Amino acid sequence: MLELTVNFQSGPAYLNQPFWVEITLKNAGDSPLLINTRFAMGYKISISRELYADMIDESAPQNAVYSPVKINRDDPDATDYSLLQSGKSITKKIDLFHYYHPRKSGKYSITIFYQADEALKNRPAAVCRGTISTNPISIKILEGELPRQNE
Repeated sequence: MLELTVNFQSGPAYLNQPFWVEITLKNAGDSPLLINTRFAMGYKISISRELYADMIDESAPQNAVYSPVKINRDDPDATDYSLLQSGKSITKKIDLFHYYHPRKSGKYSITIFYQADEALKNRPAAVCRGTISTNPISIKILEGELPRQNE
């Protein structure tokens, strides 16, 4: 059984600034599981991605309006797949706003999804099946820039 968790950077998020998240995939089962460790971020409709997100504007319960980026990447290859032993985890840090760049400030609910069994020609037959997700997490996105640190 796989578990997916996400930790967001501390403090508020700002428009037009990176928003770093750490995504962790853990094997909470008793047996090793074959997973795709590439952790490529994309969109639900993207091909060749393992991660995607739902970003909901809490002021209007609908998917947030964001500016998608064009993603051009190769399919995963054999080196992207490995066994995740029982009790072990892998973590990747990504700038979520590189892919999901909100157009306005506000309060948003974000859910991250992991799926390694896309219908790709090079997918190993034994790879974990299905999609798992984090619990939704609420963040506040502000206009402006990150406050400067005292030097």
